Amino acid sequence: MEIVVIVLVLSLFLFHSLTVSIDEQYLRLRMGIGLIRIKFLISDIVKAYPVKNKWYSGWGIHLTGKGFLYNVSGFDAVEIVLSSGAIHRIGTDEPSALTQAINQSISFQHN
Repeated sequence: MEIVVIVLVLSLFLFHSLTVSIDEQYLRLRMGIGLIRIKFLISDIVKAYPVKNKWYSGWGIHLTGKGFLYNVSGFDAVEIVLSSGAIHRIGTDEPSALTQAINQSISFQHN
């Protein structure tokens, strides 16, 4: 029973939030307290658009039939397609705003 509590508490610290930031070079994801960090080069992102995840897609970080999913709650996400063809979905409460920010960064990078 103790091990279950430890795993649940650890999961809470690691996955309680998802912070997304964009700078001139990277789209960055930080989960929970920041031990899990993922970054994508803006120059590698071909397109971004809002999507809805199915209820069975779940939460956390894992591979789905569509590519990798990074999500802590809800079903709204932004799907990014990389130049390699890889697809990643980033959960967000503001899919339109995140899509716009990513697409503006892509446009700026390619001009």
